[in-house]
Amino acid sequence: MIKKILDNRAALMGVMIIMIMIFHTRLHYNSHFTQIFAGWGFGGVDGFLFLSALGLFYSFTKDNCTLSFYKKRFIRIIPSYFVIVFLANIIRGNTNIADILIQISTIGFWFPSFLNYFDWFVPSIIILYLFFPLYYKFFFLSPLKVTVAFIVIFIILSLLYALNNGYNINMMYFLCRVPVFLLGVLFAYYNYYKLSFLDKRKSIYISVFVAIMGFILWFFLKVLLTYNQFNSSTLNWTLFVLIIPGFLYLLTFLIESNNLLNRVLSFLGGISLELYLIHEHVIFKYATTLKHLISNSFPLILIFLFLSLVSVLLAFGIHKLVSLFATKLL
Repeated sequence: MIKKILDNRAALMGVMIIMIMIFHTRLHYNSHFTQIFAGWGFGGVDGFLFLSALGLFYSFTKDNCTLSFYKKRFIRIIPSYFVIVFLANIIRGNTNIADILIQISTIGFWFPSFLNYFDWFVPSIIILYLFFPLYYKFFFLSPLKVTVAFIVIFIILSLLYALNNGYNINMMYFLCRVPVFLLGVLFAYYNYYKLSFLDKRKSIYISVFVAIMGFILWFFLKVLLTYNQFNSSTLNWTLFVLIIPGFLYLLTFLIESNNLLNRVLSFLGGISLELYLIHEHVIFKYATTLKHLISNSFPLILIFLFLSLVSVLLAFGIHKLVSLFATKLL
């Protein structure tokens, strides 16, 4: 199952970024159903972290030089992040260089009471990448036990953090997403060393069944509970630990059977970091303003498609620019 996911990893990342873009449109809250549908798109982050964990495990297993690992990861992230954070701040009229540099450093996310930060996702993946080599060594003491222990620890931390009425929702996003990342590491381990508790067919059936049951549970809780109740229970995010593996496997059937679709999604997956940052923090900040300027009756889907196309073009340009820079460093 994991081999099929790995073979289509870039295209699956393309699907995940589309889901995230739908969630971030800010144009979808005109009915309860569309709110639930768009809310499902937030699971794209969980899928992305699961896929990232697969890639990290394979990369570090083949070349366990920690410095090389850090160099490749940070050259992929920081230059694009620098360009987009700088661009977004200039557009907003913020020319305070010290403030911009603090945002780029991501330290403001961990000390939000007195420092500014740009977003939660990039600081989160940076900290996961920083601790990955250490976790990798600890993981091999007992892969299954270590994984279960850390998943339980982070779920408990999430619940305890949610008891604080003044909690930072972005920190909650991070805490609740660590389990799915750790699960990705475990799945990569079993696939790399060709280990399994069950035969291939049974493991697939169980993963898909668990994903379907997890989604049904998530959907009904989303309908029955208020926004605050669902978030405070942390189930809005932690249920994706059950959903993501089987969901990704099901997606591979749609992707691998259509070569053109696979290529388009792989292209989007290749620029997913830049696309997320541009779409969320630069372009769609002004989606509602654009709607009012054009006409309140203008179809929302057309605004979404137009702004998404602009986001793709900008993300691709920044990605190519940064790739030229990264090639020289590597």
